[in-house]
Amino acid sequence: MGKIRIGIFFGGISREREISFVGGRTVYENLDRALFEAIPIFVDSLGNFIILDEQYIYANSIRDFYPPLALISKSPFRYYIESSQPSESELMRNIALIGTRLHIQDLKKHIDFAFIAMHGPHGEDGSLQGLLEWLGIPYSGCGMLASAIGIDKVVQNTLIGQVNGQEKTFLTLNRKDWLYIDKADYFEEIKSKIGLPIVIKAPHQGSSIGVSIVSEDSLEKFVAGVNQCFFSKEIQKKQWTTLNYKEKINFMNDLCDLGKGIGLPVVFEDQSQLGGDLGEIVFAQPAALLEKLNEYFEYAENSAVIYSTEGESQIMFENFIHGREFTCAVIQDENGKAISLLPSEIIKHKGFFDFASKYQTNDVEEIIVMQTEDEDIKKIQQEASKVFESLNFNVYVRIDGFLTADKKIFLQDPNTIPGMSPTSFIFKQFAEIGFSATQTINYLIRTSLQQRVFSGKRGHSLRNFLEEFDAKLENHLQEKSKRKKVAIILGGFTSQKYDSLAIAKKVFTKISASENYEPLVFFLTGTWENHQLYQIPINLLFRDHLNQVEKGLYSSKNKFVEDTIEKTSHLAKKYVGKAIFEPEKMTYLQMAKIVNSAFLCVDEDHENKDFLVKNQIKAVKLRMKCKLAKEDYL
Repeated sequence: MGKIRIGIFFGGISREREISFVGGRTVYENLDRALFEAIPIFVDSLGNFIILDEQYIYANSIRDFYPPLALISKSPFRYYIESSQPSESELMRNIALIGTRLHIQDLKKHIDFAFIAMHGPHGEDGSLQGLLEWLGIPYSGCGMLASAIGIDKVVQNTLIGQVNGQEKTFLTLNRKDWLYIDKADYFEEIKSKIGLPIVIKAPHQGSSIGVSIVSEDSLEKFVAGVNQCFFSKEIQKKQWTTLNYKEKINFMNDLCDLGKGIGLPVVFEDQSQLGGDLGEIVFAQPAALLEKLNEYFEYAENSAVIYSTEGESQIMFENFIHGREFTCAVIQDENGKAISLLPSEIIKHKGFFDFASKYQTNDVEEIIVMQTEDEDIKKIQQEASKVFESLNFNVYVRIDGFLTADKKIFLQDPNTIPGMSPTSFIFKQFAEIGFSATQTINYLIRTSLQQRVFSGKRGHSLRNFLEEFDAKLENHLQEKSKRKKVAIILGGFTSQKYDSLAIAKKVFTKISASENYEPLVFFLTGTWENHQLYQIPINLLFRDHLNQVEKGLYSSKNKFVEDTIEKTSHLAKKYVGKAIFEPEKMTYLQMAKIVNSAFLCVDEDHENKDFLVKNQIKAVKLRMKCKLAKEDYL
């Protein structure tokens, strides 16, 4: 059996396509090249499958390369392909500039397994999963039923309440009803049933897209929050007419941005009394919408209302839970038993954990292992595992929740395809049980393949695939001892040391996914005259700040960390081999006995490094044939 061709599906039609794009790149970078061949399959917002040229995998956003800038370079707008409304020939020209289009019926000719890194409708809701099952292609994550449950917050709330008895008040509202009801009366009704604050959600979105919290007794903010979750926007005449041309361009670009705006195409509702009944007009191109707004406000005094053609037809209201917010990954062992990993706490210093705080600001503190009483951790893990099994989830799911002051646990928003960015909780929580990102992906692929065997479809061929893969995985682990060991050294003694963590993470990713090398992580602390070298466990590399890494050198593990490591030790043995869980002091010569080369992530040029580079590492190079090299690891 040669290398398994892994089709990494990322991008997509949903509002979370940019988050998916980053996640797909992470999977591509961390995929084990000794086992797999990576096939990056970019799904555009029209639903086309495209084998993406590698150079575009590293773009900052989809809009930076698609539609190709060569075709829209004269346009002041940045938009997605659906806004250009291409003909078939124009679409083919767009695709040819970034990669190779794949027809659905040809997918199986190019891939053996589909790793789904897509989020939201069409990618996470069972649609893509059903297509892949029809084509006979095994895929990662939950099956169709669990995916359908995982995308619907209304269904989730009902089912979770039935499973664990939690009492959350929630109501739903259709968009059609919202257009005609008395807004003030309805606000009073919601307050009487739910109270303040009111949580408003678009029930089929993830990443906190379409979430608004109304904390004040303000009808204006309530209406704005509801409109936001319906992906509707009201533009006042005064607001529009005071903008100059450049500001209008910026307004349109923000509108197209799925993080800040509602996205295009949009439906324009004529609210004027003078313009006649023009009905509803769909605008896909920002230039045409800009022209329409200019024209509209020449005669109309009323505001203009636009709403996304991909907006929700129903929203939901929930009571606000006051408590400590956490997230907990739940995985399966090889017998299908649910195992909850260690919950992480999310501390938002301003507002709530919304899209911006997740992806665009640094206003969130993440406590990777929640610091609370042992009984709290035990209860969270038990409740999360119970929900996982009862709602028919499989492989892996991330479940969010709250721990209240009176020790009640409220679970919500099970995520059947957790975010896969380099800083995602799923990788950090796997690191606590000894897994690198590459080893985590190996686990997810193998466990998903086993789960597809249980589906009752193409069972014989899938069992053969699984047996061949297991043999290859076992051999892969046995060959681990033959790989060249590379020391990744971070920390240091100067102000530049804080950059070393980011560098070390990038280098570690490249080396751990390579065929011939294995990374070992080391940390330097102290001063250049009196410093200490530690070999550190993988979980410390996944910290957000260097001071958190250093703090981890001296902190001890609590009971539930040790218990979770023990519960997953059979998985670590299969995918990791011998994992390191405690920092270990070392001399340079001790390090040299276990590594073949070193990558120094600290500031080499600073004079304080002379002692280290010229004496210590040089001595290692001469006496132990351990060369200081940067080679091609980056």
